Amino acid sequence: MRLGWVAWVGALLAVAAFSGCRESKTDQLEYRSEAPEETAVATKDVFAGAADGSSEGVSAGIRDYFQRLGRATRSEGEIDADAFLSVDAMLTVMDSAGILEGMSRKEERLFREAFRKRSSVFGASLKQMAFDQHRILKVEDLGKDDRMVFVRLYDNDFNVTMQMRWWLVKTDAGWRAYDFEDLSVGIRSISLMSIVMKSGLGGKSEPWVSDLLRLVQMMQGIDYTDLDEVEGLRAPLKKMRGHPLPIDVKRFTSFLMVTVMQSAEEFSESLEELEAAKNGGYDSPLYHYLKGHSLMGLERYSEALVEFEKHSEVLGWDSDVLESVSDCHLHLGDTESARKAALQGLEDNPRSINCLASLVAASTPDQIRSEEVGKMFDESGQVEWAYEVAFDYLFALEQEEQAEVLFEVIKDKYPESELAEYCAAMLEDEETEE
Repeated sequence: MRLGWVAWVGALLAVAAFSGCRESKTDQLEYRSEAPEETAVATKDVFAGAADGSSEGVSAGIRDYFQRLGRATRSEGEIDADAFLSVDAMLTVMDSAGILEGMSRKEERLFREAFRKRSSVFGASLKQMAFDQHRILKVEDLGKDDRMVFVRLYDNDFNVTMQMRWWLVKTDAGWRAYDFEDLSVGIRSISLMSIVMKSGLGGKSEPWVSDLLRLVQMMQGIDYTDLDEVEGLRAPLKKMRGHPLPIDVKRFTSFLMVTVMQSAEEFSESLEELEAAKNGGYDSPLYHYLKGHSLMGLERYSEALVEFEKHSEVLGWDSDVLESVSDCHLHLGDTESARKAALQGLEDNPRSINCLASLVAASTPDQIRSEEVGKMFDESGQVEWAYEVAFDYLFALEQEEQAEVLFEVIKDKYPESELAEYCAAMLEDEETEE
């Protein structure tokens, strides 16, 4: 599981870790606080409500902003943070939020200087938050040159989506972000900076701050497909949770621990962790998503479907969760519903390779051979890789007949490819074992 929001947290903490002339504001931006209930309503209205998911009616400048950001996250080399973030606007909003209160004039001046000098750290974090596609669902006008934008980001390599809210300001150089929030976890940049910075005002910061910094630094360098590396997060997580924590940080550590447990196939333990978090009052929309996957790990597929339905009531249906829904139906023997969910996932994101694999697994031989399914593979953006993932998935499910049919399609399309040779070898080994 790839946690794109981890990159944001790392950047925020690295910048906010500086401890401390109040400067004149460059604009009239203000921090707009929101109760959790208000955020929940706004999130549900946009992602599970009437929004059609199109970027129609969005200004060309805002559309261009996210297109450039997506390309930058996928390109080689570093990202120029100034091309996407306004440090001046961020400082203005931090001031408006009262984050700088309690600092002496000297401390505030030193903080501003340090923030400007080290703001390039955001570029590295933007890079780690790589996304292939995006969908702008809503733009809210907050006043002159100030917009709040709800966006769904897609990471097709990991079949992960992120529901994000961005605050943009129009500068002389174009649109730039000054605040952002992962709505599935509930981490907002300005509020997190406030928590970390205020803990250190007037003296030594609380122990959990340095522990959290070390934890996030570890997370930014981890390959989340390597189970041993993910397991390495368990000990620092336990250490950090030995301290009294703000509720936002509790949520962060709790759901990260669930991820570690699920990677270790400790599904019963992960359910206990989720329930403890909810009873402690720091659950989030991600609760039902994670619970659904823990139940899948325990082969309690009907219960998992209920949790995914609850997840969709807040964050809507996307290719990420629909792939899991399809797999649940498949394991329950309902291939019609499994195929319907996979098709719905591909409608949301035509480049979802995992949904393609689920579709093939729920298809008849004639459907696998169909022109319709062939076109879906062509639209995936990584055609050969998509066929390989689907072929491997059929093998994992021991669907030999469908695997042979898919091999015929692959051999017809790529007769001399390494993929065709790989599939032939896999089928030959299977026959030998039998």
